[in-house]
Amino acid sequence: MSYFRKGDYVGIKKDEIILRGLKANNLKNLDLNIKKEQITVFTGLSGSGKSSVVFDTLATESRRQMTLNYPLYVRNQMPRYERPQADLMQNLSPVVVVEQKPIGGNSRSTVGTYIDIDPLIRLLFSRIGNPPVESATDFSTQSSFGRCPKCSGFGKVVSPDVNKLIDFDKSLKDYAVQFKPLSPSGWQGRWMITGGLFDPDKKIKDYSPEAYNLLIYGPPEGEKVYAPFHTKNGPQPHEWDGLLPRFIRLYINRDVSKLKQVTQDDVLAMSSHRDCPTCNGSGLNPQVLACKINDLNIAQYNQLELIELLKELTKITDPLGKSIATQAIPLVKQLIDLGLNYLSLSRKMGTLSGGEAQRVKIARHLGSSLNNLTYIFDEPSAGLHPEEVNLLINMLQTIKNQYNTVIVIEHDLSVIKEADEIIEMGPGAGVSGGEVIYQGKLDDLKKTPTAASLQHQLMINQSPRQSQASFNITHANHII
Repeated sequence: MSYFRKGDYVGIKKDEIILRGLKANNLKNLDLNIKKEQITVFTGLSGSGKSSVVFDTLATESRRQMTLNYPLYVRNQMPRYERPQADLMQNLSPVVVVEQKPIGGNSRSTVGTYIDIDPLIRLLFSRIGNPPVESATDFSTQSSFGRCPKCSGFGKVVSPDVNKLIDFDKSLKDYAVQFKPLSPSGWQGRWMITGGLFDPDKKIKDYSPEAYNLLIYGPPEGEKVYAPFHTKNGPQPHEWDGLLPRFIRLYINRDVSKLKQVTQDDVLAMSSHRDCPTCNGSGLNPQVLACKINDLNIAQYNQLELIELLKELTKITDPLGKSIATQAIPLVKQLIDLGLNYLSLSRKMGTLSGGEAQRVKIARHLGSSLNNLTYIFDEPSAGLHPEEVNLLINMLQTIKNQYNTVIVIEHDLSVIKEADEIIEMGPGAGVSGGEVIYQGKLDDLKKTPTAASLQHQLMINQSPRQSQASFNITHANHII
């Protein structure tokens, strides 16, 4: 239910977002009209109330009203939004919010999965790849057939690192074993101390070769060694298999997510990992990797720079393959147009810089054919090079020209100058903010902090100091 004051509906235009009596956070009973199908930039000091208007009120209420259209059982599975503190919120559109928050997802999340190109590439290989692999799902590491049998689709072979697992300057009793479940705090560590196979007071570096090998690797192949394990029923013989074999069996070749005392991060902290030799780090079955299009398998496709991938997609002439490639090409072009031509589909999302991640988020939404939406951007220029800001501005204009409303929180003067309307919050921050101190065109902006910034001329040092020293980097080679 929308609450409103008498006379609020008088003179309301359907092409404007109407906000009345906004009180979220530091907003002082604010009234605002925001025109649709234009670029509106909110600016002002940090803490002046920009986010309170845009995110805590406008975006939250739009999302809340959208969820009300779903059946109750669906709503129970969706995020819940409280109605913002406001008297009236009218003529809202569905919102698409692009925030500065890091992109979520697990360690397998890549550029290709995030912008939904991967399903098209898998479909392409299943239809025209040779030798054929009929199911598109089999080109995924999530498939029981498609995943590499050696690394289970992870792409890395994880093995315990004895130098991380053991502090050789300590004894077993002094916690030489760094992994908690195998240290004296756990039953396995106490068994090593009391079982009689090892001297619990001697530093590991002082062990004889025979004792060291038995501790680390276990008995020679074909032999078995037992040590008494003390229980409430007395000592019971228990087989000792070596620290590394035990670590592999219990914590690497096992789903540790079901264990209470150990996490995956705990195991990885004691391990080293390298590309799986069976799949060369792709995580895919050799049969899947044997399927190729123009001498490239799907892993090689995913590792191409986007500009090279575009060339490969345009080379496809098979009628069925061409119809699939035609759907993927616009998605690739969107990333290239945003200056991301050097990325690949296999690039992990967690390795992207802030500016790169921001543009990938934007590209994800550019392919939508929906219009009459409200796009909200939170400082989209953050982390961008000045040349990339121009690409961003072109993208904002493209979204607006598709009959959408664009609302931007921004401090970058280049973006502010492109706004159809500027709304400056202030005059101060916190309790001193929460008011609109200016709303209008750039030409009329005169006596506000933003106006002062626009008029400020940078002083260029005409006599920069000369460099006195340098250093060289040679043979650098690191592939992400």
